[in-house]
Amino acid sequence: MTRRTLTIIRVFTAVYWAGLFYGTHRPRLHIDPGVMIPHLDKLLHFTCFGGLAVWLGLSRIGRRPVLWATLIALAYLPIDEITQHWMQPQRTLDWYDVLAGAAGVLTAAVGFAVVKYLRRPATSFVDHARLVSAMTLFSRCFGLARDWALAFALGFGWVYDALVIAFMIPNLFRRAYGEGALTAAFIPHYTRLDRDDPDTRRRFALLVLGLLFTGLAGVSLLICGASLAAVWLSPDWPIKFELTGLLTAITIWYMPLVCVVALLGAMLQVHKRFGAPAAAPVLLNVSIIAAALIGHFATHAIDPVAVTATIAGAVALAGVAQVVWLKIALRRVGISLEKPPPPWKLLRDEPTRQAGRAMLRQWLPTMVGLMVLQLNTLLDKMIAMFFAGPVGTQLSLFGRMVDYPLVSGDVAVLGAAARLYEFPLGVFAIAIATAIFPALSRANDRPDDFTRLLKQGLRLAMFIALPAGVGLILVRQPLTRAIYYDVGNIDADDAMRIATVLLGYASAVWAYSLNQVLVRAFYAQHNPRTPMFVALSMLGLNLTLNLTLIWILGVAGLAWSTAICAVIQTMLLLWKVRRYVDRPIDRAVWSGWLKTMKIAAILACVVHLFLMRFDVAQMSWAGVVALLIGAVALGGLVVLLGGTLLKMDELKWALGRKRIDPGEVVSED
Repeated sequence: MTRRTLTIIRVFTAVYWAGLFYGTHRPRLHIDPGVMIPHLDKLLHFTCFGGLAVWLGLSRIGRRPVLWATLIALAYLPIDEITQHWMQPQRTLDWYDVLAGAAGVLTAAVGFAVVKYLRRPATSFVDHARLVSAMTLFSRCFGLARDWALAFALGFGWVYDALVIAFMIPNLFRRAYGEGALTAAFIPHYTRLDRDDPDTRRRFALLVLGLLFTGLAGVSLLICGASLAAVWLSPDWPIKFELTGLLTAITIWYMPLVCVVALLGAMLQVHKRFGAPAAAPVLLNVSIIAAALIGHFATHAIDPVAVTATIAGAVALAGVAQVVWLKIALRRVGISLEKPPPPWKLLRDEPTRQAGRAMLRQWLPTMVGLMVLQLNTLLDKMIAMFFAGPVGTQLSLFGRMVDYPLVSGDVAVLGAAARLYEFPLGVFAIAIATAIFPALSRANDRPDDFTRLLKQGLRLAMFIALPAGVGLILVRQPLTRAIYYDVGNIDADDAMRIATVLLGYASAVWAYSLNQVLVRAFYAQHNPRTPMFVALSMLGLNLTLNLTLIWILGVAGLAWSTAICAVIQTMLLLWKVRRYVDRPIDRAVWSGWLKTMKIAAILACVVHLFLMRFDVAQMSWAGVVALLIGAVALGGLVVLLGGTLLKMDELKWALGRKRIDPGEVVSED
């Protein structure tokens, strides 16, 4: 950090501190939590004093700036509260405000420690996975806040359902053309060119980016026009389908932008820069949160339809912000994408054209495979919308009148539960898969190294995912109640509906995690066809199970169908990967998995005994949050102690206490 930058930071810190003092001591300042967001005053204390600790830490006070920043901020907290009472006697001393501010200061201190830990030089894919996990955790926390803000502003009804379906369409293309299929085909070829031909590497990247954005912008224009035409030409449509069409016409413009974002992120990953791509979703989440809350209060909570239009516009603008963010990150590693030549000129270069053809051959089957996965998700949502109706109404099915198996709002409930199980999946499993993919691609022509990397990934994924899934099952009720509390347009009963669905999803978190690693192994070997055929075989099974289980389990049947298919898919991929790995589950892998199962069983017993002492339905929101934190801390302690006592390499890898090079032999203990 330069002296000039440090001076600017210190000046800003002084201004921030003065502004904080004025804001907390301003006469007649009053926040009514009944009108605003519940506990807003405590949230402001948490945020503002946490921000003070951050700026004090950046000011580099003393030889240990983080320690001094924490102590100064903690010492100032009670002084601030007491002087408020002296200057304004009508204000009572509220020590809960002090506790909220202290929580913000300590959170900032932990954040500094984590950043320092993650900035250590990375020597293996596990180090990169740790960084991606930390940034993804940060992003997913904002994702949970986004879900809460949407539920607060819209409620779990047909309006929220329409927004979920409209956002599913750009997400479908994102998986097919962006961060899923195209990056899976792009990374191996970009990695090879980065090693062998840097000049062709840049032209290849520009060619793919140009063709991707141009083609998808045209597709967005067609979908936007078709959505608007369908709404205008079908005036008798139900209002929820009309709103879905209008929202799709707005959110679809996020699709070409987020696909470019995914490709820029893939380039950064090859250059061993994983933080910026993992943090990019924060921009989207912050935009949605701001749009939901501003729209809710601007319309006085009486026009959720107008709020959804605001949210859809914020989604499109967030795509622009994400592109700018990653272009800056690429410039920092010496890659400039300014003034690119048009694609037809790049196609005249023979090496670039050959690399593009090779990537296209790999991309097409990869796209089909991932499109199948997204079609499964979209079918779940469409089934939830089609078979849902008001309680007590009936559906005409094959000439017979039957009760609706699902109720209105189940689409939003399904999405909320899916995002909760995707929290550990994204933070840990996808982080491992994302970090291991470039390493597997570099080792694809070295069978021994490839085998060792894959086995390490399988062991690490199971070690994290199985206890996480068990814990998610146990804390599902306090978790959903803590997030979806009875405020705004949220019905308290919705928390129980989400918890019921979450039980089905969480039962197979371990299978989803192993699938992420195994699929990357096939992609690294330039073989996307095998995962594609496995995914196609699951499509019919998933649809059959969906249409069967909803009549027995309601909306939870859709989650159990997904879980069953994920387990079967894992078995098939493990069998097929033997083409590249002689024994994917050898003695070392089995030993690691069995130890992980022991830890998960102990975790289940300990956390269950802890939770059974409390009645979540009778507890306040603060009590539920405290219970949730206690259960998570207890589960984490069980995993740490279990991994330590069993001397598991997986724990050492996760904590960075043991590093493995691709060529190092993994012990078979």
